Amino acid sequence: MSNVSGVDKLRIEREQIKKLERLLSESKVMIGIIAHDTKTPIASAITGIEAIGGFLHDGYSRSENQKKYPRKLFLSSEQRKQLERCIDNISMDSKEALKNISHSLSELRNDATASMAQDDQVPRLSGREKLQQLRVLLDGIWPVASTAARKVLVPLDVIKSNFEHMEDIFNEICCASSNDVSEHVLHLSIKEYDDIHSWTRMMYEAIENCEEFIEWILEALEKISITYGNSADEQEVVSVGACISGVVEEYSMNGPASERIIFRQKDDFEFMGPAILLRHVLLNLLNNALEYTDSKIEIWAEGNTVHVKDYGEGMEAWKVKNIFKSFASYEKKGTGIGLAFCNIAMKKLGGSIECDSKLGEYTEFTLRFPKCG
Repeated sequence: MSNVSGVDKLRIEREQIKKLERLLSESKVMIGIIAHDTKTPIASAITGIEAIGGFLHDGYSRSENQKKYPRKLFLSSEQRKQLERCIDNISMDSKEALKNISHSLSELRNDATASMAQDDQVPRLSGREKLQQLRVLLDGIWPVASTAARKVLVPLDVIKSNFEHMEDIFNEICCASSNDVSEHVLHLSIKEYDDIHSWTRMMYEAIENCEEFIEWILEALEKISITYGNSADEQEVVSVGACISGVVEEYSMNGPASERIIFRQKDDFEFMGPAILLRHVLLNLLNNALEYTDSKIEIWAEGNTVHVKDYGEGMEAWKVKNIFKSFASYEKKGTGIGLAFCNIAMKKLGGSIECDSKLGEYTEFTLRFPKCG
C-alpha cells in the first residue's frame, strides 16, 4: 500500500513540475510580447501624424478653391499653435517611445537568456527541490512584468492624451465660422478632412486597444504568479469576421500596407475567448509578412479556420519545425517572441496554429478553432 502511495505521489509531483515548466515558458513570452506588440500602434501613430501634419501644412498655403478644397476651417493663432504643438508632441513622444520600447525589448531578451541559463540548472535538481525552484522563478514573474508594463504604459498614455487633445482642438475649429475671430484658414479636400478625423480616432483606439492588451497580459501573469495558472480567463462569443475586419482596418492609413493586405471574406464563424487574443495573433502574422516580404498577403476564414498567406521567400522545413519555439528567430531583426506568443494564444483559445511553407513560393499560417457551442 505504501508503495502505491509513493508511486502516486511521484506521478503528481511530475505533473506539477511539467505544469510549472510550461507556465514559466509561457510567462517569459508574455512579458516579451508587452514591448513587442506595442511597436505597431506607435509606428502607425508616427505615420498618421506625419500625414496629418502634411495636410495642415499644405492647407494653410492653399488659395481658396471651392471645387478642389471645399472644407474651410477657421482658427486663431493660438489654436494653430496648439495644433502644431500637439502634432510635434505626438511625433516626438512616439519616436522616443519606440526607442525606449526597443531598448526594453532588448533588455527583456537579455533577461530571458539569463533566465534560461538559470533554468538549465533546474533539471539537475531532485523532485521537491525542482518544484521549489520553479515556484521561486514564477514568483519573480510578476515584478518583472509590472516593470516592463510601466515602461510601456506611461508613453502610451502620454501619446493617447495628445491625440485626445488634438481631437478636442479639431472639434472646436470645425464649429467655428468666418464670423468668429480667426487669423488663419485651412483649405482641405473632403478626403483630407475625413481622414484627419478618422485617423485621429483610429490611432487613439489602436493605442487604447494596446493598453487593454497589456492589462490582459498583466492580469494573466498575476494569476500565474499567485495561483500558478488555475484561474480561468473570462470568455465571450467572438465573430471571426468582425475581428479580421477590425485588424485589417488598422492598416488603412498605411497606404502601401493596406494595398498588400487582401481580406477575402469566405466564411464567418464564432469562437469562445477574449477577442483581444485573436487580434494580436493576426497583427503579429500580418506585421511579419509586411516586414519580411514584398508580396501580397491574403487573409480569409474557412470552416473553423483562419488563414494568413504571403507569397514571399518561404522557409526551409527545419525553420518551419522550430518556428513557434520561444525566442527562436531566423531574421536579424527578429526577437522570437511574436510567433511563440501566437502559439500560446491559440492554445488558450482552445485551438492551434500551424505553418506550411515552400521555399521560394509562399508561407501560410492556419489558425484552427474549436466549434463554438
